[in-house]
Amino acid sequence: MKRLIMLLLGFAGCTSARLSQEPVLTTQHIGGTARFQAVSVVDEQVVWASGTDGQYAKTTNGGLTWQNGQVKNAETLQFRDIHAVNAQIAYLMSAGEGAQSRIYKTTDGG
Repeated sequence: MKRLIMLLLGFAGCTSARLSQEPVLTTQHIGGTARFQAVSVVDEQVVWASGTDGQYAKTTNGGLTWQNGQVKNAETLQFRDIHAVNAQIAYLMSAGEGAQSRIYKTTDGG
């Protein structure tokens, strides 16, 4: 019985210590003029973001640097969702009335 109580106390201590740790958040300086609205994480190195003015951004080094881009002829669109497969392939979804609702795909990294 004493062993069971000690085991439960030890487990409770480990659980509460892990839950009390605060996450570490680092500000990312993406650049560009867009208000970024969506993010897609491929892995620790590759992350894509999308936003207003037809813009997107991508990092391939864990956020140390970002490459910005703007989809040609989509300068007025808001990309509200993005799904990245890897550093080369991503899907961007714009939202709006009628023809402003589109899905774009890149296979060359932007």
